[in-house]
Amino acid sequence: MSAGSAINSDVMLGTSVDEGEFLPPSSSTISEIGSTCVGSGSSRAIIDSIVTVSTYDDENHEIFGDNEEVHFQDNEEVECPIKKRKQHSMSSTKCSWVWAHFKKSETKKEFALCLLCNKEVYYSKDYSTSMLSRHINRFHKPVYTQHLVAEADKKLAIPEDSKVTMDSYIVNCPKFEQALITWMIATYQPLRCCEDVNFRAMCHSLNRKCPIIGKDKLRSLLNEQYIMTQTKVKMIMKGRSFAFTTDGWTSLANIGYVTCTAHFIDTVTWKLHSMVLGLFEKNGSSTAEDVVRYCTNQLTLFDLSYTEAVAVVTDTEATMIAAGRLFVSKSVEEGGTTKWIGCIDHLLQLVTRKAFSDLPMSEGALKACHNLINYFNSSSQAMKKLLGKQVAGRAVKPVQDVSTRWWSTYTMCERLLRLKLYLNLMQDEGDLPCNLTETQWFIVSDLQILLRPFMIAQKLLEGEAYVTISLIPYMIYKIRKGLQEAITNPTASHYVRSIATEMLVVFNTHFGQGEAGTVATENLQTGNRRRPKGISMLVLMASFLDPRMKGGVGISLEDRDAIYGSVRTSMIEIAVEVAAPRQVQQT
Repeated sequence: MSAGSAINSDVMLGTSVDEGEFLPPSSSTISEIGSTCVGSGSSRAIIDSIVTVSTYDDENHEIFGDNEEVHFQDNEEVECPIKKRKQHSMSSTKCSWVWAHFKKSETKKEFALCLLCNKEVYYSKDYSTSMLSRHINRFHKPVYTQHLVAEADKKLAIPEDSKVTMDSYIVNCPKFEQALITWMIATYQPLRCCEDVNFRAMCHSLNRKCPIIGKDKLRSLLNEQYIMTQTKVKMIMKGRSFAFTTDGWTSLANIGYVTCTAHFIDTVTWKLHSMVLGLFEKNGSSTAEDVVRYCTNQLTLFDLSYTEAVAVVTDTEATMIAAGRLFVSKSVEEGGTTKWIGCIDHLLQLVTRKAFSDLPMSEGALKACHNLINYFNSSSQAMKKLLGKQVAGRAVKPVQDVSTRWWSTYTMCERLLRLKLYLNLMQDEGDLPCNLTETQWFIVSDLQILLRPFMIAQKLLEGEAYVTISLIPYMIYKIRKGLQEAITNPTASHYVRSIATEMLVVFNTHFGQGEAGTVATENLQTGNRRRPKGISMLVLMASFLDPRMKGGVGISLEDRDAIYGSVRTSMIEIAVEVAAPRQVQQT
């Protein structure tokens, strides 16, 4: 989500796995991440975090052993081998990292004494340290996490091309564990998948020496992968200015979630990137304080602070409005200048919702559209006839509009106009008991034209590969101009002029009147229900600094002077901030 759109991310960069059944999903490599920085957003989930942010040699995905070939005859049955317990010697187990926190029990041969809690822990007759490692993970989580961080730092300190080990010579399928983790994260597999008999049979059909991995081992590997990914994200984000977005939603299982995503522009390549930092399950009712506390914790996990946060973007629902103001207050307390920006797509949807219901002069056109679509949705035979009359391979169904779904009313009108010929044909043949009148078809056509600019704007603001915050002032100018022209157009229907008038009233309530001398100052006022009003100065500055916008199309000279003044002031503040450390070093 961003200034353009509330993000509905279902996933996170990665969460350490303890008792959970499902894996944390993944995100994109820093060079390939689709972005939703301050002015951009996406309705789909931002995924693929761990797989590609983490280091992984993807040039060779084979899981066959070195110089090994496996041949099978037709109809050969592959047996799933029974997992055999590996025998450990005392000399080999003493090399494990856990012995920094354990010592052998003097009285009980099969027990070890934990130096952290003075408890004796059984670790089997085979002297396997897995039980000792699980004890530390369960009862001494900070120590276990510290070990994972140290291992991640050790691996990241060695360049990939210089990592030469003996694994490829003495270990069967040395890349299998990483390939398994990558596959399970990328495809959202549950932990129990690795213990499925058919899965193990498949692996051993490829290589009979393929290692057998259980849930406990897989959980440990996931924890290591998470720490590795977290360390890399810290390295990427270190010293960068960023914006972050947050949003909440409820799943089909009626479980509430909140997510937090960081966005930044690489100052070397000028590419836009975003990373989902985490996903939080809400317990009970959601409050603004809960959202702020969660996001603050996520920023802290990745060594980010409000002093580096340029802006935070939320939707304009009451809880998120309150959260946005708390974000700003918390930033001020920490010495930051974080700005809160309301989701522009969300505000545009409040305008287009006016067209969702019929007005007295609409001749019942929208109700007729809903009845027509419901007829096909409730009759499979009628839907089959409609699809059969269309060109094979290009047949489409009617689309029902939803008040909370962006541009859905436009999509409904556009689809019905596309199907008009086939609907009239079915009516002539006596297969369609309900159809629109010519007057209603005329109103639907005009309404589609009126809503088209909103659809284009909302789609552009959902862009993931480009900055959209700078597009906002121009879009607002064009939409306002289009509504004004629809009102004064003598050829437009009475309904379209009426609905355009009502939409313009709501539009001006949220985005200001747009008159000369007011664009740069209306953002200082508070709108209806404490929503933001006008265009944020941060958005105006971004637009003026973007070469695509040609210096503020549609903005008066008086407002341009005020905006350029703010740009100049910000440049001076940045120059002073950068120069201060240099002066200290020279003295």
